[in-house]
Amino acid sequence: MDFSRGAPDVLAEVVDAAAGRCSVVLDGGVRHGADIAKALCLGADAVMVGRPALWGLAPSGAAGVADVLRLLMGKFEEVMALMGAPTVAHFERSGVFVPGCAHVPG
Repeated sequence: MDFSRGAPDVLAEVVDAAAGRCSVVLDGGVRHGADIAKALCLGADAVMVGRPALWGLAPSGAAGVADVLRLLMGKFEEVMALMGAPTVAHFERSGVFVPGCAHVPG
């Protein structure tokens, strides 16, 4: 559905609704290391990276998947450094801006 909100767009609302009663795993919309950081800042406990892994698997098999995951982690670590966050424990909602999301404190 091209007109619906994607998983990353509703993540903060889902985390709020879960209210710590269960883990929240984002599955969809992750294409870059910054997407991983954003999801963790918004409260996801874990992030799935299925499609990027397939981009590596198709042309190069397991080695391609490993290459893609190394690229994602490298960019994720770069974003962490730019945010001044030495660990994911330092991530918080104030680390990202989500247009139209009333759930992110300002």
